[in-house]
Amino acid sequence: MFTAKLRGTPGLPVEMYVQNSQPPFQGYGSQWISDLGPAWKTYTVTSGVGASGHVNLTFASDQPGSYSVADVQFTTKDGKPVPAGVRFPPPGFGTLRLWDSDTTWAKLEPLPDQWQFAGLDRFIAAKAPGQAVILTLGQSPTWASSDPARPTFYGSGATAPPKDLADWTRYIQTVAKRYKGRIQYYEVWNEPNDPTFYSGTVAQIAALTKAASAALKAVDPDAKLITAPAYSPGYLDQYLATGAAQYADIIGYHAYATPPEEAGRQLANVRLVLAKRHLTAMPLWDTEGGSGNDTTPPEIARTYMARKYLTDLAFGASNFGWYGWGPATPYAVGTTENDPRVQTPAAKAFAVVRGWLVGSTLSSVQIDKAGSWRMALDLAGGGKGLVLWNPDTTAPFALPKAFRGGTLTDLDGKTSTLSGAALDLTYAPVLVSVP
Repeated sequence: MFTAKLRGTPGLPVEMYVQNSQPPFQGYGSQWISDLGPAWKTYTVTSGVGASGHVNLTFASDQPGSYSVADVQFTTKDGKPVPAGVRFPPPGFGTLRLWDSDTTWAKLEPLPDQWQFAGLDRFIAAKAPGQAVILTLGQSPTWASSDPARPTFYGSGATAPPKDLADWTRYIQTVAKRYKGRIQYYEVWNEPNDPTFYSGTVAQIAALTKAASAALKAVDPDAKLITAPAYSPGYLDQYLATGAAQYADIIGYHAYATPPEEAGRQLANVRLVLAKRHLTAMPLWDTEGGSGNDTTPPEIARTYMARKYLTDLAFGASNFGWYGWGPATPYAVGTTENDPRVQTPAAKAFAVVRGWLVGSTLSSVQIDKAGSWRMALDLAGGGKGLVLWNPDTTAPFALPKAFRGGTLTDLDGKTSTLSGAALDLTYAPVLVSVP
């Protein structure tokens, strides 16, 4: 039996669940809590424990809000206490993109009809409740490849399109049937403009897109298809010229840029391509990108993290996937062996900016003569906000009268009351808000 006391935002749904802490990470029991309030209440999950004897008790919510956990206790069926340690989850990632995760077609079906789902099962079981999943399709198994002798990082022939679209269709339908309702998005290949990942033609990737759409609709019509995400506006234009977008739900693109604001130029060019092809009504997702590298100082990394998400939003990308959150980098979730109990500055900044943006509405974006950015938000909790920064220099900014005396929140989540009519902007974004 697993018990804990919780309190938090009234009505915030929180899942309390027990899960094997070792592969295959299967769940043992759970309950949704729907009656949170300011007073502590005790909640219980009764569950068995698998053969490994190792379990996690996890708390998660898929909606904005806050909650606290205390007095966590594990007991055996005869009431004896079991020692436990509390582990805090990473800051709420809304989408998990599976790429460079050993979940390619070549890994899933190394030989015809010989499926290896253990790795993908592990990711699906370990994802947070309410977290959406993008599976990047492609990387042909050698047996299915149209160029099986081609050496590639992902295996012989992996970058070549399949020689038979029937194999591609069967692969997608097999995966979609198994994970129906658990994988919400499928992405056609990865960076088709780069021969490291794709060695076929534009016409062939368009044909793969059409076939993927038909395959998904046949077995999981609720799943959404993302176009092949190039990182070249010119290639994207050629791809969309084939009519491939009519078979997809979302336009995919990849934007890496240092400093982060340079991603705005890339996305502006993408928007021009979409306008040319009469596709501006389709959602645009930057499914992979980043700024800086492993040597970026942590103080700079935290601002790059925030500014990349903000720049993408400013230029019309409604979803962005940072690549990557691996250990031993300034962008790791945690500082010690990727332990999320001690978050890096970048992870903290992500959580803060996520709190600014989730549920809020962007109303305008301005970049003034000094290079200062001003993003106006209608905040999720009510009120108005301005996200402000200057990527190049310290620049004075005159506050609009409506925001004087408001609250300033920095990337550490610290708040203060504004006392003057102006403030100095730096490369670290801040949120100025009023009720």
